[in-house]
Amino acid sequence: MPLDSLQTLFPMPPPRHNRKRKRRRQKRTVPCLPGLETTAPAPEAPPPPPVDPFTKEYRREAARAHAREAGEGAGEGAFAAHDERPRRAPFVVVKKRACGTAREKCMMRPREEADCGPTRFAVGDYLGHGASGAVFAVVVANDAGEALGPGARVEARYQRGDRWYPGTVQAASGPAGVAVAYDDGDFEDAVARADVRPLAPEVALKVARRAAADDLEAEAALAAAVRARAPPRPAALGTIVEPLATWRWCDAAALAAARLGPTVSDVLRRGGERAGERPPEPVALLLAAGVMEAVLSCHEAGVLHCDVKPDNFLLRAPAAGAAGAAAAGDRDAPAAVEAARRGHGLVLTDFGRGVDRRRHRAGTQFSTALDHAHLAAFEWPPARADRRRAPRPRAPWVHEIDTYAVGVCLHLIATGAWPTRDGRRQGTPPRAWDRDLWTSLIDAHLHTDPDAGAPSLARRRAFVAATRAALDARRFEDLDAELRRWCRRAAG
Repeated sequence: MPLDSLQTLFPMPPPRHNRKRKRRRQKRTVPCLPGLETTAPAPEAPPPPPVDPFTKEYRREAARAHAREAGEGAGEGAFAAHDERPRRAPFVVVKKRACGTAREKCMMRPREEADCGPTRFAVGDYLGHGASGAVFAVVVANDAGEALGPGARVEARYQRGDRWYPGTVQAASGPAGVAVAYDDGDFEDAVARADVRPLAPEVALKVARRAAADDLEAEAALAAAVRARAPPRPAALGTIVEPLATWRWCDAAALAAARLGPTVSDVLRRGGERAGERPPEPVALLLAAGVMEAVLSCHEAGVLHCDVKPDNFLLRAPAAGAAGAAAAGDRDAPAAVEAARRGHGLVLTDFGRGVDRRRHRAGTQFSTALDHAHLAAFEWPPARADRRRAPRPRAPWVHEIDTYAVGVCLHLIATGAWPTRDGRRQGTPPRAWDRDLWTSLIDAHLHTDPDAGAPSLARRRAFVAATRAALDARRFEDLDAELRRWCRRAAG
Protein backbone atom coordinates (compact mmCIF):
# COMPACT_ATOMS: atom_id res chain seq x y z
CA MET A 1 0.00 0.00 0.00
CA PRO A 2 1.41 3.42 -0.79
CA LEU A 3 2.66 5.57 2.14
CA ASP A 4 0.15 8.32 1.45
CA SER A 5 -2.76 5.99 1.93
CA LEU A 6 -1.35 4.85 5.29
CA GLN A 7 -1.14 8.47 6.52
CA THR A 8 -4.71 8.93 5.45
CA LEU A 9 -5.91 5.91 7.42
CA PHE A 10 -3.73 6.67 10.49
CA PRO A 11 -3.13 10.41 10.93
CA MET A 12 0.16 11.23 12.66
CA PRO A 13 0.56 14.13 15.20
CA PRO A 14 2.55 17.15 14.07
CA PRO A 15 6.28 17.04 14.87
CA ARG A 16 7.34 18.54 18.22
CA HIS A 17 9.94 21.26 18.49
CA ASN A 18 13.03 20.70 20.63
CA ARG A 19 12.55 24.00 22.49
CA LYS A 20 11.64 23.41 26.11
CA ARG A 21 8.62 25.21 27.39
CA LYS A 22 8.85 27.10 30.67
CA ARG A 23 6.11 26.35 33.06
CA ARG A 24 4.53 29.34 34.64
CA ARG A 25 3.90 28.97 38.31
CA GLN A 26 0.79 30.62 39.47
CA LYS A 27 1.02 32.59 42.72
CA ARG A 28 -0.98 31.01 45.43
CA THR A 29 -3.39 33.42 46.96
CA VAL A 30 -3.72 33.35 50.72
CA PRO A 31 -7.15 34.20 52.00
CA CYS A 32 -7.05 37.44 54.00
CA LEU A 33 -9.07 37.68 57.13
CA PRO A 34 -10.73 40.99 57.85
CA GLY A 35 -8.56 43.31 59.94
CA LEU A 36 -5.24 41.63 59.08
CA GLU A 37 -2.60 43.21 56.90
CA THR A 38 -1.35 41.30 53.89
CA THR A 39 1.95 43.16 53.56
CA ALA A 40 5.13 41.49 54.81
CA PRO A 41 6.70 42.92 58.00
CA ALA A 42 9.43 45.49 57.48
CA PRO A 43 12.96 44.20 58.05
CA GLU A 44 14.47 45.14 61.39
CA ALA A 45 16.92 48.05 61.36
CA PRO A 46 20.52 46.99 61.88
CA PRO A 47 21.99 47.93 65.25
CA PRO A 48 23.96 51.18 65.26
CA PRO A 49 27.74 50.82 65.01
CA PRO A 50 29.81 51.21 68.18
CA VAL A 51 30.71 54.79 69.11
CA ASP A 52 34.10 55.88 70.43
CA PRO A 53 33.32 58.41 73.19
CA PHE A 54 36.94 59.32 73.88
CA THR A 55 37.80 61.02 70.61
CA LYS A 56 38.29 64.77 70.43
CA GLU A 57 35.45 65.10 67.94
CA TYR A 58 32.99 63.32 70.25
CA ARG A 59 33.98 65.36 73.30
CA ARG A 60 33.80 68.59 71.29
CA GLU A 61 30.31 67.76 70.01
CA ALA A 62 29.16 66.81 73.52
CA ALA A 63 30.41 70.15 74.86
CA ARG A 64 28.56 71.98 72.09
CA ALA A 65 25.35 70.11 72.88
CA HIS A 66 25.59 71.03 76.56
CA ALA A 67 26.29 74.65 75.62
CA ARG A 68 23.22 74.75 73.37
CA GLU A 69 21.01 73.32 76.09
CA ALA A 70 22.37 75.82 78.60
CA GLY A 71 21.71 78.67 76.19
CA GLU A 72 18.16 77.48 75.56
CA GLY A 73 17.49 76.89 79.25
CA ALA A 74 16.88 73.17 78.67
CA GLY A 75 19.69 71.91 80.90
CA GLU A 76 18.95 69.58 83.81
CA GLY A 77 19.92 70.58 87.31
CA ALA A 78 20.59 74.04 88.68
CA PHE A 79 23.96 75.72 89.17
CA ALA A 80 25.24 79.23 88.53
CA ALA A 81 27.04 79.62 85.19
CA HIS A 82 29.16 82.77 84.73
CA ASP A 83 30.35 83.54 81.20
CA GLU A 84 32.99 86.30 81.35
CA ARG A 85 34.36 85.99 77.84
CA PRO A 86 36.20 87.66 76.11
CA ARG A 87 38.06 88.45 79.32
CA ARG A 88 40.94 86.29 80.47
CA ALA A 89 41.07 84.38 83.73
CA PRO A 90 42.12 86.46 86.76
CA PHE A 91 44.73 83.86 87.72
CA VAL A 92 47.39 81.68 86.23
CA VAL A 93 48.12 78.07 87.19
CA VAL A 94 51.80 77.20 87.47
CA LYS A 95 53.01 73.62 87.78
CA LYS A 96 55.94 73.03 90.10
CA ARG A 97 57.91 69.95 89.18
CA ALA A 98 58.89 67.34 91.73
CA CYS A 99 62.27 67.91 93.30
CA GLY A 100 63.87 65.59 95.85
CA THR A 101 61.28 64.64 98.43
CA ALA A 102 58.83 67.36 97.30
CA ARG A 103 56.01 66.09 95.11
CA GLU A 104 54.79 67.75 91.95
CA LYS A 105 52.07 70.29 92.61
CA CYS A 106 50.31 73.26 91.03
CA MET A 107 50.10 76.83 92.26
CA MET A 108 47.36 79.35 91.52
CA ARG A 109 48.65 82.90 91.28
CA PRO A 110 46.45 85.99 90.80
CA ARG A 111 46.80 87.99 87.63
CA GLU A 112 45.67 91.63 87.68
CA GLU A 113 45.62 92.99 84.15
CA ALA A 114 43.23 95.17 82.22
CA ASP A 115 41.78 92.36 80.12
CA CYS A 116 41.27 89.96 83.05
CA GLY A 117 38.06 89.27 84.90
CA PRO A 118 37.46 90.47 88.46
CA THR A 119 39.45 88.81 91.21
CA ARG A 120 37.04 86.82 93.36
CA PHE A 121 39.06 83.74 94.40
CA ALA A 122 41.04 83.64 97.63
CA VAL A 123 43.28 80.61 97.17
CA GLY A 124 43.88 78.21 100.02
CA ASP A 125 45.35 74.70 99.92
CA TYR A 126 46.35 72.77 96.84
CA LEU A 127 44.24 69.60 96.67
CA GLY A 128 45.64 67.78 93.64
CA HIS A 129 45.64 67.69 89.87
CA GLY A 130 44.96 65.30 87.04
CA ALA A 131 44.95 65.16 83.27
CA SER A 132 42.05 67.62 82.93
CA GLY A 133 43.04 70.25 85.50
CA ALA A 134 44.14 71.19 89.01
CA VAL A 135 41.98 71.48 92.15
CA PHE A 136 42.40 74.13 94.84
CA ALA A 137 40.59 75.02 98.05
CA VAL A 138 39.32 78.58 97.59
CA VAL A 139 36.88 81.06 99.07
CA VAL A 140 34.69 82.64 96.42
CA ALA A 141 33.32 86.15 96.88
CA ASN A 142 29.78 86.55 95.60
CA ASP A 143 30.52 89.97 94.17
CA ALA A 144 33.96 91.38 93.60
CA GLY A 145 32.71 94.89 94.22
CA GLU A 146 30.56 94.22 97.29
CA ALA A 147 30.98 96.69 100.11
CA LEU A 148 32.37 95.47 103.43
CA GLY A 149 30.84 97.73 106.01
CA PRO A 150 31.87 98.14 109.64
CA GLY A 151 31.27 95.01 111.67
CA ALA A 152 31.58 92.59 108.75
CA ARG A 153 33.52 89.42 109.53
CA VAL A 154 36.38 88.92 107.10
CA GLU A 155 39.71 87.22 106.56
CA ALA A 156 42.69 89.32 105.55
CA ARG A 157 46.35 88.85 104.74
CA TYR A 158 48.28 90.72 107.41
CA GLN A 159 50.83 93.01 105.74
CA ARG A 160 50.19 91.21 102.43
CA GLY A 161 51.61 87.95 103.74
CA ASP A 162 50.70 84.43 102.65
CA ARG A 163 48.46 83.47 105.57
CA TRP A 164 44.88 84.62 106.15
CA TYR A 165 43.76 85.80 109.59
CA PRO A 166 40.17 86.33 110.79
CA GLY A 167 39.08 89.78 111.85
CA THR A 168 36.40 92.44 111.79
CA VAL A 169 36.06 95.47 109.52
CA GLN A 170 36.26 98.70 111.52
CA ALA A 171 35.86 101.29 108.78
CA ALA A 172 36.40 101.87 105.09
CA SER A 173 39.75 103.55 104.53
CA GLY A 174 39.10 104.40 100.87
CA PRO A 175 37.54 103.11 97.64
CA ALA A 176 39.93 100.16 97.50
CA GLY A 177 40.76 99.41 101.14
CA VAL A 178 39.35 98.80 104.61
CA ALA A 179 40.53 98.96 108.21
CA VAL A 180 40.63 95.53 109.86
CA ALA A 181 40.93 94.63 113.54
CA TYR A 182 42.29 91.07 113.78
CA ASP A 183 41.12 88.60 116.38
CA ASP A 184 44.64 88.20 117.76
CA GLY A 185 44.85 91.93 118.63
CA ASP A 186 46.65 93.35 115.59
CA PHE A 187 45.22 96.21 113.56
CA GLU A 188 45.68 97.50 110.00
CA ASP A 189 44.13 100.74 108.83
CA ALA A 190 44.56 100.24 105.05
CA VAL A 191 44.15 96.70 103.77
CA ALA A 192 43.82 96.39 100.01
CA ARG A 193 40.51 95.01 98.77
CA ALA A 194 42.33 92.13 97.04
CA ASP A 195 43.71 91.03 100.42
CA VAL A 196 40.31 90.89 102.16
CA ARG A 197 37.65 88.25 101.73
CA PRO A 198 34.35 87.60 103.51
CA LEU A 199 34.30 84.68 105.89
CA ALA A 200 32.74 81.97 103.75
CA PRO A 201 33.12 78.21 103.53
CA GLU A 202 35.91 76.91 101.37
CA VAL A 203 34.98 75.15 98.15
CA ALA A 204 36.96 72.93 95.82
CA LEU A 205 37.72 74.79 92.59
CA LYS A 206 38.74 72.73 89.58
CA VAL A 207 40.59 74.77 86.96
CA ALA A 208 41.03 73.68 83.34
CA ARG A 209 42.82 75.51 80.56
CA ARG A 210 42.99 75.38 76.78
CA ALA A 211 41.00 72.55 75.18
CA ALA A 212 39.91 71.06 78.52
CA ALA A 213 38.02 74.27 79.39
CA ASP A 214 35.05 73.31 77.18
CA ASP A 215 34.88 69.84 78.74
CA LEU A 216 34.61 71.35 82.23
CA GLU A 217 31.24 72.94 81.47
CA ALA A 218 29.97 69.65 80.03
CA GLU A 219 31.24 67.85 83.15
CA ALA A 220 29.22 70.13 85.42
CA ALA A 221 26.10 69.73 83.28
CA LEU A 222 26.41 65.93 83.25
CA ALA A 223 26.82 65.72 87.05
CA ALA A 224 23.78 67.96 87.50
CA ALA A 225 21.78 65.77 85.09
CA VAL A 226 22.61 62.62 87.06
CA ARG A 227 21.48 64.26 90.30
CA ALA A 228 18.22 65.34 88.65
CA ARG A 229 17.43 61.99 86.99
CA ALA A 230 18.56 59.44 89.58
CA PRO A 231 15.80 58.05 91.81
CA PRO A 232 15.98 59.32 95.39
CA ARG A 233 17.61 57.00 97.91
CA PRO A 234 16.95 57.75 101.58
CA ALA A 235 20.04 57.40 103.77
CA ALA A 236 22.25 56.73 100.75
CA LEU A 237 25.91 55.98 101.38
CA GLY A 238 26.94 56.83 97.80
CA THR A 239 25.92 60.10 96.13
CA ILE A 240 26.90 62.30 93.17
CA VAL A 241 28.91 65.50 93.42
CA GLU A 242 26.85 68.69 93.32
CA PRO A 243 28.27 71.44 91.06
CA LEU A 244 27.81 74.86 92.64
CA ALA A 245 28.98 77.25 89.92
CA THR A 246 31.07 77.48 86.77
CA TRP A 247 33.13 80.31 85.29
CA ARG A 248 34.21 80.60 81.68
CA TRP A 249 36.91 82.87 80.33
CA CYS A 250 38.51 82.94 76.91
CA ASP A 251 41.56 80.99 78.10
CA ALA A 252 40.30 78.91 81.06
CA ALA A 253 37.30 77.58 82.94
CA ALA A 254 36.58 76.77 86.59
CA LEU A 255 34.10 74.53 88.39
CA ALA A 256 33.23 74.97 92.07
CA ALA A 257 31.91 72.15 94.25
CA ALA A 258 31.72 71.49 97.96
CA ARG A 259 35.03 70.65 99.58
CA LEU A 260 34.96 67.07 100.83
CA GLY A 261 37.25 64.77 102.74
CA PRO A 262 40.00 62.45 101.53
CA THR A 263 39.62 59.99 98.68
CA VAL A 264 39.08 56.26 99.07
CA SER A 265 42.60 55.79 97.76
CA ASP A 266 43.97 57.97 100.57
CA VAL A 267 41.96 56.06 103.17
CA LEU A 268 43.27 52.70 101.95
CA ARG A 269 46.89 53.90 101.76
CA ARG A 270 47.23 56.16 104.78
CA GLY A 271 44.18 55.58 106.97
CA GLY A 272 45.71 52.82 109.08
CA GLU A 273 48.21 53.22 111.87
CA ARG A 274 50.63 50.86 110.08
CA ALA A 275 51.50 50.50 106.43
CA GLY A 276 49.28 47.98 104.71
CA GLU A 277 46.75 47.83 107.54
CA ARG A 278 43.27 46.83 106.38
CA PRO A 279 40.28 48.83 107.63
CA PRO A 280 37.77 47.17 109.96
CA GLU A 281 35.09 45.26 108.10
CA PRO A 282 32.27 47.73 108.96
CA VAL A 283 34.37 50.55 107.47
CA ALA A 284 35.09 48.41 104.40
CA LEU A 285 31.39 47.57 104.04
CA LEU A 286 30.51 51.26 104.16
CA LEU A 287 33.07 52.01 101.45
CA ALA A 288 31.83 49.13 99.28
CA ALA A 289 28.18 50.14 99.63
CA GLY A 290 29.05 53.75 98.77
CA VAL A 291 30.97 52.76 95.64
CA MET A 292 28.19 50.48 94.37
CA GLU A 293 25.37 52.93 95.17
CA ALA A 294 27.02 55.90 93.45
CA VAL A 295 27.75 54.02 90.20
CA LEU A 296 24.29 52.46 90.27
CA SER A 297 22.74 55.94 90.46
CA CYS A 298 24.67 56.96 87.35
CA HIS A 299 23.46 53.96 85.36
CA GLU A 300 19.87 54.42 86.50
CA ALA A 301 20.09 57.99 85.22
CA GLY A 302 21.34 56.82 81.80
CA VAL A 303 24.92 58.04 82.27
CA LEU A 304 28.20 56.13 82.04
CA HIS A 305 30.99 57.52 84.22
CA CYS A 306 33.87 55.80 82.36
CA ASP A 307 36.44 56.81 85.00
CA VAL A 308 35.52 54.82 88.10
CA LYS A 309 38.52 54.49 90.44
CA PRO A 310 39.26 55.10 94.15
CA ASP A 311 40.73 58.55 93.42
CA ASN A 312 37.31 59.79 92.23
CA PHE A 313 35.41 58.76 95.38
CA LEU A 314 35.64 61.35 98.15
CA LEU A 315 34.47 60.78 101.70
CA ARG A 316 32.04 63.08 103.40
CA ALA A 317 33.78 64.06 106.61
CA PRO A 318 31.28 65.72 108.96
CA ALA A 319 32.59 67.99 111.67
CA ALA A 320 32.41 66.89 115.28
CA GLY A 321 29.16 67.83 116.92
CA ALA A 322 27.34 68.32 113.62
CA ALA A 323 23.57 68.37 113.51
CA GLY A 324 23.52 64.87 112.11
CA ALA A 325 25.03 63.30 115.24
CA ALA A 326 23.02 60.48 116.66
CA ALA A 327 20.83 61.04 119.67
CA ALA A 328 20.44 58.62 122.53
CA GLY A 329 17.16 57.35 121.14
CA ASP A 330 18.74 56.47 117.77
CA ARG A 331 21.23 53.91 119.09
CA ASP A 332 19.02 51.04 117.88
CA ALA A 333 18.90 52.36 114.30
CA PRO A 334 20.64 50.27 111.60
CA ALA A 335 24.32 51.06 111.25
CA ALA A 336 24.01 52.03 107.57
CA VAL A 337 21.15 54.45 108.24
CA GLU A 338 22.93 55.85 111.29
CA ALA A 339 26.17 56.44 109.35
CA ALA A 340 24.31 58.28 106.59
CA ARG A 341 22.44 60.36 109.19
CA ARG A 342 25.71 61.40 110.77
CA GLY A 343 26.92 62.60 107.40
CA HIS A 344 29.23 59.77 106.39
CA GLY A 345 29.34 58.36 102.89
CA LEU A 346 31.05 58.62 99.51
CA VAL A 347 30.65 61.18 96.73
CA LEU A 348 31.47 60.28 93.11
CA THR A 349 33.24 63.13 91.28
CA ASP A 350 34.99 63.87 87.97
CA PHE A 351 32.51 63.33 85.12
CA GLY A 352 35.00 64.60 82.54
CA ARG A 353 34.88 61.30 80.63
CA GLY A 354 31.16 60.64 81.19
CA VAL A 355 28.76 59.61 78.43
CA ASP A 356 25.06 60.50 78.34
CA ARG A 357 23.32 57.48 76.80
CA ARG A 358 20.12 59.46 76.22
CA ARG A 359 21.87 61.32 73.42
CA HIS A 360 22.27 58.08 71.45
CA ARG A 361 19.90 55.63 69.83
CA ALA A 362 18.59 52.73 71.89
CA GLY A 363 20.98 49.80 71.75
CA THR A 364 24.08 51.88 71.00
CA GLN A 365 27.29 50.31 72.22
CA PHE A 366 30.65 51.96 72.74
CA SER A 367 34.21 51.06 71.96
CA THR A 368 37.59 52.73 71.89
CA ALA A 369 40.45 52.40 69.44
CA LEU A 370 43.18 53.37 71.91
CA ASP A 371 44.47 52.02 75.21
CA HIS A 372 44.48 54.42 78.14
CA ALA A 373 47.56 54.02 80.31
CA HIS A 374 46.08 55.73 83.38
CA LEU A 375 43.05 53.40 83.27
CA ALA A 376 44.75 50.13 82.35
CA ALA A 377 44.05 48.55 85.74
CA PHE A 378 40.36 49.58 85.72
CA GLU A 379 39.52 49.02 82.06
CA TRP A 380 37.39 46.03 81.11
CA PRO A 381 39.82 43.39 79.70
CA PRO A 382 37.82 42.52 76.53
CA ALA A 383 37.74 46.23 75.63
CA ARG A 384 41.51 46.66 75.52
CA ALA A 385 44.15 45.17 73.25
CA ASP A 386 46.54 42.75 74.91
CA ARG A 387 49.63 42.59 72.74
CA ARG A 388 51.13 39.77 74.78
CA ARG A 389 48.45 37.41 73.51
CA ALA A 390 46.96 36.64 70.12
CA PRO A 391 45.33 39.73 68.60
CA ARG A 392 41.58 39.88 69.04
CA PRO A 393 38.95 42.50 68.23
CA ARG A 394 37.97 44.88 70.98
CA ALA A 395 34.60 44.00 72.45
CA PRO A 396 31.99 46.79 72.59
CA TRP A 397 30.65 47.74 76.01
CA VAL A 398 27.94 49.68 77.79
CA HIS A 399 27.78 49.17 81.58
CA GLU A 400 30.75 46.80 81.55
CA ILE A 401 33.28 49.65 81.58
CA ASP A 402 31.97 50.85 84.97
CA THR A 403 30.93 47.61 86.65
CA TYR A 404 34.35 46.03 86.09
CA ALA A 405 36.00 49.12 87.61
CA VAL A 406 33.67 48.76 90.61
CA GLY A 407 34.93 45.19 90.97
CA VAL A 408 38.53 46.44 91.01
CA CYS A 409 37.62 48.95 93.75
CA LEU A 410 35.97 46.22 95.80
CA HIS A 411 39.04 44.02 95.30
CA LEU A 412 41.31 46.78 96.61
CA ILE A 413 39.06 47.43 99.61
CA ALA A 414 38.86 43.75 100.57
CA THR A 415 42.37 42.48 99.82
CA GLY A 416 44.55 45.56 99.41
CA ALA A 417 45.90 44.13 96.13
CA TRP A 418 45.08 44.37 92.43
CA PRO A 419 43.32 41.63 90.47
CA THR A 420 45.18 39.94 87.65
CA ARG A 421 45.43 41.63 84.29
CA ASP A 422 42.81 39.34 82.79
CA GLY A 423 40.33 40.08 85.60
CA ARG A 424 40.78 37.16 87.98
CA ARG A 425 40.60 37.54 91.73
CA GLN A 426 43.78 37.02 93.70
CA GLY A 427 44.17 37.21 97.43
CA THR A 428 41.51 36.79 100.10
CA PRO A 429 39.87 39.14 102.59
CA PRO A 430 40.95 38.96 106.24
CA ARG A 431 39.95 35.83 108.09
CA ALA A 432 37.49 37.59 110.40
CA TRP A 433 35.50 39.00 107.46
CA ASP A 434 32.51 37.42 105.75
CA ARG A 435 34.53 35.90 102.91
CA ASP A 436 31.51 34.43 101.11
CA LEU A 437 29.90 37.87 100.79
CA TRP A 438 33.07 39.60 99.62
CA THR A 439 33.93 36.82 97.16
CA SER A 440 30.46 36.94 95.60
CA LEU A 441 30.58 40.73 95.26
CA ILE A 442 34.04 40.76 93.66
CA ASP A 443 33.43 37.84 91.30
CA ALA A 444 30.11 39.24 90.09
CA HIS A 445 31.67 42.59 89.16
CA LEU A 446 34.96 41.24 87.76
CA HIS A 447 33.17 39.81 84.72
CA THR A 448 35.24 39.20 81.60
CA ASP A 449 32.84 37.28 79.34
CA PRO A 450 31.64 39.58 76.52
CA ASP A 451 28.65 37.35 75.80
CA ALA A 452 27.39 37.31 79.40
CA GLY A 453 27.57 41.10 79.84
CA ALA A 454 27.43 43.10 83.03
CA PRO A 455 25.15 42.16 85.96
CA SER A 456 21.68 43.63 85.67
CA LEU A 457 20.52 46.67 87.61
CA ALA A 458 18.21 44.51 89.71
CA ARG A 459 21.05 42.19 90.67
CA ARG A 460 23.25 45.14 91.60
CA ARG A 461 20.50 46.57 93.79
CA ALA A 462 20.44 43.22 95.57
CA PHE A 463 24.22 43.50 96.09
CA VAL A 464 23.78 46.92 97.69
CA ALA A 465 21.02 45.61 99.95
CA ALA A 466 23.13 42.62 101.00
CA THR A 467 26.09 44.87 101.79
CA ARG A 468 23.98 47.23 103.90
CA ALA A 469 22.43 44.24 105.68
CA ALA A 470 25.91 42.90 106.48
CA LEU A 471 26.87 46.30 107.87
CA ASP A 472 23.77 46.29 110.08
CA ALA A 473 24.42 42.72 111.24
CA ARG A 474 27.91 43.49 112.50
CA ARG A 475 26.64 46.41 114.59
CA PHE A 476 29.96 48.15 114.93
CA GLU A 477 29.55 50.03 118.23
CA ASP A 478 31.74 53.03 117.48
CA LEU A 479 31.46 53.27 113.72
CA ASP A 480 31.31 57.08 113.76
CA ALA A 481 34.51 57.48 115.79
CA GLU A 482 36.34 54.84 113.73
CA LEU A 483 35.42 56.50 110.44
CA ARG A 484 36.55 59.89 111.73
CA ARG A 485 39.83 58.35 112.87
CA TRP A 486 40.56 56.82 109.48
CA CYS A 487 39.59 60.02 107.64
CA ARG A 488 41.79 62.14 109.91
CA ARG A 489 44.84 59.95 109.34
CA ALA A 490 44.17 59.82 105.59
CA ALA A 491 43.85 63.60 105.33
CA GLY A 492 46.97 64.22 107.43
